[in-house]
Amino acid sequence: MENSGTTAFRPSQLLIAATSDGVAMRQVVDATQGYTGVVGDSEVDPGGKVRFSVAFAVRPEPTPVQVSAQPDPATPAMVMVFDGVA
Repeated sequence: MENSGTTAFRPSQLLIAATSDGVAMRQVVDATQGYTGVVGDSEVDPGGKVRFSVAFAVRPEPTPVQVSAQPDPATPAMVMVFDGVA
């Protein structure tokens, strides 16, 4: 994820949410498969990048999915990071 904002953020404060047809999807946390959720406390400066793996439970058939990120828990602004079919 690239920080295209004007202020730094901490990945540990990042909220990642996914929906399908307007319904919230459950995030999967499975450390044995590498899905530990968002971790890390180092700041990501504007223009900086951070990489992590997240997973969400989806139906077995192709389904529309929207994934959003909220980099600052103090503001309601969400940024769309994926909008497609999973």
